[in-house]
Order: sequence, then structure tokens, then C-alpha cells
Amino acid sequence: MSTRLKINPRIAYFLGLFEYNYSYNLNEPIIGIMSRKKEIVEEFISIAINELEIEPNKIIVEHAKEFDKIYFYNSKLKKLIKRVLERKMHIFKYKNEYSANYLKGIYDAAGGIDKKGVYLLNLKNDDMLVMENLGLHTMQNGSKSYLINKNTFLEFIKTK
Repeated sequence: MSTRLKINPRIAYFLGLFEYNYSYNLNEPIIGIMSRKKEIVEEFISIAINELEIEPNKIIVEHAKEFDKIYFYNSKLKKLIKRVLERKMHIFKYKNEYSANYLKGIYDAAGGIDKKGVYLLNLKNDDMLVMENLGLHTMQNGSKSYLINKNTFLEFIKTK
């Protein structure tokens, strides 16, 4: 494993997906997600194998009634990812496919649509700033950050 993480649009998506999932804050070397959507699970596994060079037999998939839990153990990679995410304000400052995929990952992990609109759940302050810098504005309502310009946001993240 290298000491640097080479970022491409798929890795950017992985970063957003991972950061807003259960394993990000664990003090264990777990990198994983929980999802109800098969396509998100498949993409997570594909990126882990093809981009991060995780051996397929190291990826654990647990099926539950409500969701699938997919994870693997890698302490070096987890530290590397967290170091990269500390620099996200610099990495995702342009309206390009890297930023679009990062936000798509966040949306797939913590986003949704209800009668009030498109939202991101428990959006972190630095991600609010990333979005503001990209011209994507939110309005806070409890733990949900609603997109003021939802069509612009949805069109932007569709580039994935």
C-alpha cells in the first residue's frame, strides 16, 4: 500500500460514501458501509477491489433484513483516507467530476427526498462549506440539510 491515495472520480465517490457511513468514526481499522441499495453495495465492492486493490476474499458482506453491511479491515488505508478527507476543502473546490462524485457518495450514504425536498442527513460543517463554494446552497432543518437548488444539485451529481 502506498503512502498516498491517488484520487480519481471513483475514489472521490468512495470517500463521500465512506465518510457518511457507520465505520468512519469507529476506532477500529474497519472501512465499510451499510446500504439497502444493491448498486451502491456493488460499486463499493468494485472500488475496493479495482481501485484500492483490496483482495476480494478480505471483503465481508453481511445480509440483514433491512440492509447489507459490507466492510474490510485495513488500518493503513483508513488513516490514509482520513488524511485525505482533512484536505477536502482543497480537493473538492472546483465544480468538476471529482466534486460531483464526492457529493454523490454523500448523497448515496446520507441523502434522500421527502415532501420538503432533497436533503442530506447530518451534513458536516466542512461539507456545507464545500457545497457553498460550489454554489450548492442548503437550508438546515433539524438534522436534515435541504438543498435550496435541488435540481442543480441532482444534475451535478448525475455526472457519476
